[in-house]
Amino acid sequence: MKNQTQYNKLIASLKIEGDDDLSFLKKLNANELELLRETIENLFEQELGQQLERLAKVVKFIPNFLTAKIAESAIGPMVTARITPYIEVKDAISIMKSLSIPFMSHTAEFLIPSKAKNLINSLPMDLMKKVVAHLVKHHHFSVIGGFVEITDDNRVIEIANYIESEADLCRITSYVENKEKIVPVILHLSERKVLKLIEASFDLHLQNDLFDIFSKMNATQQKKIVAVLGKLPTKIMNDIEKHLLK
Repeated sequence: MKNQTQYNKLIASLKIEGDDDLSFLKKLNANELELLRETIENLFEQELGQQLERLAKVVKFIPNFLTAKIAESAIGPMVTARITPYIEVKDAISIMKSLSIPFMSHTAEFLIPSKAKNLINSLPMDLMKKVVAHLVKHHHFSVIGGFVEITDDNRVIEIANYIESEADLCRITSYVENKEKIVPVILHLSERKVLKLIEASFDLHLQNDLFDIFSKMNATQQKKIVAVLGKLPTKIMNDIEKHLLK
């Protein structure tokens, strides 16, 4: 399961449609895939780190609204993403408020989650929701999934309740390596949304992700889920109970 998650994240980070030519990567284990992905993501910054740091210092002397204009018209999303960790969080947020949602969403594709943790957890929720909505609309589920693990639980829960499509939630979850992070999310969804989420996972053949999440729950948490299983189609209910009782 961890291998598939890391494989999905690597393919997504390479922006590749169709992975027939990269099937050899499936021979690598989860740790090797993660190392390869992180190496690729860090190459740009390793080569231009000093230049990015100097550019960030210059940004301090430019009005934030003007920095936003320069970012969109001249710098572009990739460089904007790489320079972001060098900018103070409060300044970065001020700049983001002057950026268009499409540009912010595109920039998010190039951000390295571990280096954007403070920023992500400081963003106004209304701004975060707009970016997430745009990413969902354009099926960039891997981008959202990549940020789940570094985002505070209360924020993840609020975003999960904000996303209307349970199928989209399943797709996002498939890119979250640490499925334990999804446990509090499931427990804070309405019964109706939990049932639809379970059905969607089977429709998308992503039920193994669901089983993995269930395996991270303690006995009390599992009982809460079991209590609603009777409202599911019989086949789905039986499959889930079989895995819960292992």
